[in-house]
Amino acid sequence: ARDLDDSRPAAAMEATGVHGNLAHMYIWWADALLGAGRLDEAARAAGQGFDLALRQGERAQEADALHTQARIFAAREGGGARALEHYERALEVAALHDMLPLVGRCHLGMGRVHAAAGEQALARITRKPPRNFFFASASSEWHL
Repeated sequence: ARDLDDSRPAAAMEATGVHGNLAHMYIWWADALLGAGRLDEAARAAGQGFDLALRQGERAQEADALHTQARIFAAREGGGARALEHYERALEVAALHDMLPLVGRCHLGMGRVHAAAGEQALARITRKPPRNFFFASASSEWHL
């Protein structure tokens, strides 16, 4: 757990003015914290990544941060509505920039949220499109 507490690399990048990929570092950090079940810390890290992405005009990182925030909301009790909102925003940005694997992951995430809420019909409809995105991406430059 010690490694997850260490934000020195990101802090050092910020202090020296190096901002390239900094948003992505925070998003990866948020993913690790989410995997460890540390939702509050994950939310803070994802928020920092999102804010940096917006300031730097990094739309791909913005979409990734929104997706990570959606996953964090989905992991919280009663967070389904906020998760769907963030998945939809991530999907909008990802689709605009032809980020096909992320488009597919957003659809899968929305399907999981609907399934967890007992909305099986919506879950099936929402989960169906990803196959096309994943198969299309396998034959293009995008990889999962």
